[in-house]
Amino acid sequence: MKIDRSLISTRLDLQNKSWNSIEIVSHEDYSSDVRMDDRSFSSYHSESRYTETAIGQRRFEIRIFPKSDDRVVNNIDYCDGNKCWSYSRTDHVQGKVTITGREQIIIRRSFSMESNGLNHRPEPLKFFYVGLDPLSKSILNAEPVGDGIVMGRNCNRFLFTKIRTSGEFLDFEYWLDEKSSIPLRVDYFRNPRFKIQSSPIASWRAIKVETYDKRNLVTESEFSQKTNLNSNITNTQRYKISVDSVKYDVDYPESIFRPEISKNATLIDEISGKRSFPKLETTVKIPHGVHPIRAIDSAGRSFSFGSFALIFGFVLLLIALMLKLRPRANST
Repeated sequence: MKIDRSLISTRLDLQNKSWNSIEIVSHEDYSSDVRMDDRSFSSYHSESRYTETAIGQRRFEIRIFPKSDDRVVNNIDYCDGNKCWSYSRTDHVQGKVTITGREQIIIRRSFSMESNGLNHRPEPLKFFYVGLDPLSKSILNAEPVGDGIVMGRNCNRFLFTKIRTSGEFLDFEYWLDEKSSIPLRVDYFRNPRFKIQSSPIASWRAIKVETYDKRNLVTESEFSQKTNLNSNITNTQRYKISVDSVKYDVDYPESIFRPEISKNATLIDEISGKRSFPKLETTVKIPHGVHPIRAIDSAGRSFSFGSFALIFGFVLLLIALMLKLRPRANST
């Protein structure tokens, strides 16, 4: 059967671009066979809220709760349509006391780390793109490579070659629902697909599809990624993603797409190369039942001391982990 890629493109725009705004609230559970190092973790639960408007405003808020750990990691990416910011803060929970961590804001040219070539959106919105390009546009030049079945649904398979992702080029194979054209499966290949027989290094698959305002959306899915640690050990990372709620065409104030920059935040401007650091008072206060040293600012707020290099390195490691060939976002 001849595949009408123009029809598929029109369907994709109807599914993913026929709104003035979209908001997706979701959660994710992650596990890994091997803990990569002392600063990473083998499992976590995360909660996120993603908002995007048709005029390019975006906000992606993620809170990560590592299991068997006292950290709570907060990341928020903003874009007002022109300028982008990344906010990060790691809190520590000791009993009923939460010690607020140091705030950091990075001014960027691109949303989150999209300069690496992958879009930073939550599943399933992530897979309405190939790299940074809309799938509805990319499909017009895609190579049909057969059919298949996902969730009992017939699918058309398409190959996208040499997509830049974080310093390397991968082949992506998209499985699109034959009736709605929404992505139901995406496989990643490091070796050229169909030239070298190989298994995907990562794969996303839909588990459940629901309908919102005549739009089809994958609301439950799973993502797995394999990494060769050495010649004998292969680590598999697994992600279970669930959409909790979806809203279309809500009006949002412009202020939510820009961060409030506190005087206590470290500000890093990647565009100008400038940096500024908070001015701290030397007063030290030990709260009842809590032992880490905490600095108190002039407004009476407090945050824990720690190695800035370690915190900054942890945040970068976390962002790379969340992107997982994706930052959610999670991004294809």
